[in-house]
Amino acid sequence: MAVVKGDNHILECSKISSATLGEIAWMEIFVEDLPIIIFEGSEKKSHLQKYDNFAVETGGNMIYWNLLIDDITPSDEGTYACSLKSHTAESHSATRTVEVAHQYFDISLSDKSTPDDILAEYGETLQLTCQTIGARPALELNWYQRMAPQPEYHQIHTGYTQITTNNTLDTATYDTTNVLQYYVHKDYHLGEIKCETAGQTAIPSDDDVISFEVLWLPDVQLSYNADKMLVVCESSANPPVVESQYAIIIHGNVYRGSTLDIHIVKKTTITCEATNMVGTGSAAITVSLAAPSLPSFGLLVTSMVLTLLFYYV
Repeated sequence: MAVVKGDNHILECSKISSATLGEIAWMEIFVEDLPIIIFEGSEKKSHLQKYDNFAVETGGNMIYWNLLIDDITPSDEGTYACSLKSHTAESHSATRTVEVAHQYFDISLSDKSTPDDILAEYGETLQLTCQTIGARPALELNWYQRMAPQPEYHQIHTGYTQITTNNTLDTATYDTTNVLQYYVHKDYHLGEIKCETAGQTAIPSDDDVISFEVLWLPDVQLSYNADKMLVVCESSANPPVVESQYAIIIHGNVYRGSTLDIHIVKKTTITCEATNMVGTGSAAITVSLAAPSLPSFGLLVTSMVLTLLFYYV
């Protein structure tokens, strides 16, 4: 069981009934060494500094004998056992580990900035760094993303993790750094990236979130409707292209706007350019109008013969 550094913790131990004779003994047990008797009844038997914040409380007509640990620290981690003083071989044990909350938690870009919002261009790779300092045990850091308008977060590929140990007089704490290479795509142009801690049970997970907006160059589509004699230029872009930032170019002439009424009578190349803050995208088409169709000579002769035959009859 894990407990939080600084908490006051109680390990409970009780007799079956008040008729059970003898006092309770508390000890710390080890895998390879002999146990250390801390208390026999209410009398402290060990004067090691480690146990200065330990005490025993009893009550219920001497039925329960609880071990109290005040302001618990990582040095208090261990396996503790209680038993009847006269039957120390028959004991009940409990292991306690101490967790330390992180002192610092943040997401930053590769340039060390820590923005709340990111403007990123499609095709760009962002290097995001998530870092915690001073936690115990060492934390895991997991990445998640949410794309608007979806409400849920989905876990994405975990980046490279590095753990650094900080040794103190008390005990070790750990710094964890996770670096994610995030490729920016434009399936959704708004979203969030979250880094979340994991690995502690007594301390709730924590997270940090940054929002991002994906910008991309205009992807231009161009068409000409011969029946309506209309040129239409459209684009997919973020930020969207405003009407005045479209340019239709024919024979070197530039027409502002996304549509143009024009009668094309010969083979012509039409170009459209669309501009936003990312840059300019373009598309071009060649319009080749076919000459009007005429009746073929064979059909004309057949028609004349049928007419003559009808007249002769």
